[in-house]
Amino acid sequence: AEHQDDRVKVSAAWRRAIETGQLFEADGRIWSQAAGEVRPFSMRAAPLLEGDGTVREWVGTLADTHLEREAEQERRKLERQLQG
Repeated sequence: AEHQDDRVKVSAAWRRAIETGQLFEADGRIWSQAAGEVRPFSMRAAPLLEGDGTVREWVGTLADTHLEREAEQERRKLERQLQG
């Protein structure tokens, strides 16, 4: 389940996407049973449209971004060390 602090933000982004038919994008935190901890995630969904332009369905992804965030932190740390 989503972290309670992120629920309002993610829900609002989803409502905007539904109302506008635009791409849904949200980041937050979610419990990872496999990792046994709360992990950052990135969620994206795109509407698939009918011929008349109405939304037929949404297709999306939910990605654990923990490793990407760790790598970015390490990159920044190395940059600081090199700049010195």
